[in-house]
Amino acid sequence: MKIKSLITAFALIASMLSLPQTAAAELPCSSAAKKSFYRNVSEKDLIRCLAQGEFMDIGIDGRGEEGYTMLELSLLSDASLGTIRTLLEQGADPNLLSPGPGIPQYPISRVRGASSLNKARDVISLLLEYGADLYAPDSHGYPAYKSILFVDGYNDLKATPEYLDSLVELGVDMNLIFKGHDDNDYAGIIYAGLTGNDADILQKLYELSDTAMFLDEPNNETFLHMLAGSSNGMTNFLTPEKAQWFIDHGVDPKQKNSDGQYAWELTDNPEAHVAIHLLKAAAGLITGKLSDFISKDEFSEYCVAYLPQPKLDRYLVTTSEVCQCAEENAERKFERIYLHESFESKFANSSKQSQLNSLIRPLTQGCLSLLSAQP
Repeated sequence: MKIKSLITAFALIASMLSLPQTAAAELPCSSAAKKSFYRNVSEKDLIRCLAQGEFMDIGIDGRGEEGYTMLELSLLSDASLGTIRTLLEQGADPNLLSPGPGIPQYPISRVRGASSLNKARDVISLLLEYGADLYAPDSHGYPAYKSILFVDGYNDLKATPEYLDSLVELGVDMNLIFKGHDDNDYAGIIYAGLTGNDADILQKLYELSDTAMFLDEPNNETFLHMLAGSSNGMTNFLTPEKAQWFIDHGVDPKQKNSDGQYAWELTDNPEAHVAIHLLKAAAGLITGKLSDFISKDEFSEYCVAYLPQPKLDRYLVTTSEVCQCAEENAERKFERIYLHESFESKFANSSKQSQLNSLIRPLTQGCLSLLSAQP
């Protein structure tokens, strides 16, 4: 009985294996206009799809999902090198300025879809092998290679000094000066500062480039002005590390632009607070006064927000009474803090919120006790 069952089972398996493959088992070529198609497609399936008339009607450089070409879709989806090579062998243009969604860019700029810096470097090398032009200008005047300098990809990639070294080996000229859409001249090192890179990247570019790092900018602006002016809203490029790096390499923090403004006066980003203190100190403008760190408006706003009504009712005082008392004693309190040996580490280099906390909370508590009408 057992032998008969085994024979039946083997016969069933054999019959299944002898069945011809159905179309359903093949990768549907209709999906080739989507990023997801390129993540797992084999070179064999890709060639099969390219050969099908329904797909080739749009041409090898036709538009798919979001207006991207097939080559761009493969790059953005982190496709295998074999898949990308197949598209290039079949005639995909590595120098096609594609509209895509947003700013028109070249295929090489889509390398930011790579899963690692090593993969990004290998893809760039492959595109160059098939004639990609690193220096072709896009619609804003930037060269194609601008987007691969610092990757800044979908996969949280972040450029490293080693990655920049590998780009030089591939032929990227770090000395190139290009004109941006604002009609100003930029060197790679300036673009680096405005794309969230750390000081180690600035240092590496400084070592790789023979070009004058600081070009003549309009309105007497230094690079620090550019960093600060771009650090509004949600993004802060004016970090302490970058500010210090540029000071160490010759940028004068005392220079004002044609409107008479210091660099730090161009940003209202709270995350730039520590860098602003650093710039003021480097410019010799830290006077040891509270106003160097906290404005009168900031003090008043925080004081009012900090005092809950139940506490005021319990002490039988008003907000204005307590905040006026705190403000009258704030400078004296700050003088004590300023003279403490840990001033730099615990106050000057802390966040604005921490500074307000350490100054106003003890003052308001003391004023509450002083002004309380309770016997």
